[in-house]
Amino acid sequence: MIPKYLLVIVVTLFGGILSSGPALPQSQLGEAKKEGSLALYTSLNIPESKPLLDEFVKRYSFIKGDLVHLSGASLITRILGEARAGNAVT
Repeated sequence: MIPKYLLVIVVTLFGGILSSGPALPQSQLGEAKKEGSLALYTSLNIPESKPLLDEFVKRYSFIKGDLVHLSGASLITRILGEARAGNAVT
């Protein structure tokens, strides 16, 4: 099930999010807390992307993480669809 509140985190941003550096912006963190879930849309292979999501959930244990593996046009279509539906996409 796709959460109503959706955060799409570009994999290149995970370094900053998971390091001791800046955390999620407060506005996004507050909305994610309310919803309690995050969907990571990625085209990376699952063995490469799952550790990223696992580390995120470890840091933000109050947020449930869902990994959605899609490729190419399917990934773009899903992200655009979520944005059109009014779900948060960042």
